[in-house]
Amino acid sequence: MISRTRHIQLSPESGTEEEDNYNLYVIVTFPDRSRWASDFYTFKNIEAIRQDYLQSGACLNGAYWSAPNYLTVVDHIDRKRIEEVVDLYISEGTFEYAFEYIGQVTERDLKIIDYPKGFFNPLEKLEDRYVMRQFAAIEFMLENAAPETIAVIKKIIAEKQ
Repeated sequence: MISRTRHIQLSPESGTEEEDNYNLYVIVTFPDRSRWASDFYTFKNIEAIRQDYLQSGACLNGAYWSAPNYLTVVDHIDRKRIEEVVDLYISEGTFEYAFEYIGQVTERDLKIIDYPKGFFNPLEKLEDRYVMRQFAAIEFMLENAAPETIAVIKKIIAEKQ
């Protein structure tokens, strides 16, 4: 299970006058140093984008919108609403389907993000099921990969052992 202890970073930080017509990128970090990302849009913002496309002629005159892979649509955006949704995903066990794993915290992240003191726990590791889920996707892709690509991947894995 994903830890209930989390750090949420909003980009850009909400505070707009139109919290019901807004979108932002959310990164959630856990004590195991894993980072997960998702986009949050409001219902009104999606309609505003569609109206812009209708006027500009983009996306077949508003006939479609290519949404991000990991997307949550909410009634309004502010820190409290984002935290409520993230916490609900965690408690329901659906977090990994709403957020994409984007890697571990880097040294650069530690310099630019204000994580709480003592937030990270070196004993916590990614759960096996998350790693295996990612591996299953890679394994499926490798079935159609060039032999040269497979050889490079094998070399990288061998070096890590």
